[in-house]
Amino acid sequence: MSSVTAQPADVEERRYFGTSKYGWRVVLFSGAGWFFDGYVINVWPLAIPFVMTDLHLTVANIGTITTIYVIAYTLGTLAGGTFSDYLGRRSVLSFSVLFYMFVDALTAVAQGFWSLGFFRFLTGTGTGMELPTGSTFITDTVNNRWRARLIAIMNAGYPFGYVLAVGSFATIGAVWGQAV
Repeated sequence: MSSVTAQPADVEERRYFGTSKYGWRVVLFSGAGWFFDGYVINVWPLAIPFVMTDLHLTVANIGTITTIYVIAYTLGTLAGGTFSDYLGRRSVLSFSVLFYMFVDALTAVAQGFWSLGFFRFLTGTGTGMELPTGSTFITDTVNNRWRARLIAIMNAGYPFGYVLAVGSFATIGAVWGQAV
């Protein structure tokens, strides 16, 4: 009686467009990160008039808060790349997306310049950490032949996030103001 053993070709994971199911999960999760990034970054300018009115802020205050966000975004980008090399891409990507989504939601309860600046700093740090991690994670995971196309799919999440920001702001922004 002969025994049948699995050969490497038999146990290989099925591939879709040269990429495993795990690779597609990485692409879609990274794309979701870009989707939320597109939302978080683009809803802010739409909400500025409401934020200024509700929190009694000046144009200079808004400029300072926006600068704080951009500085934090830069620091988060530098930290995210470094942390993902030491702690793993999946861990850093998961943390950064969940972190900035949670902290960005907290901006709705900001009471003034300092709390809004603090929440925007934390949001910038989280969105910045996501920036270098998602594309690098895809590069590590997928087939070289399909890499650029799959990173393009990830990047397509950003404009969809922009559309969500504009759409949500157009439908509920006038009613709820900065809570969008």
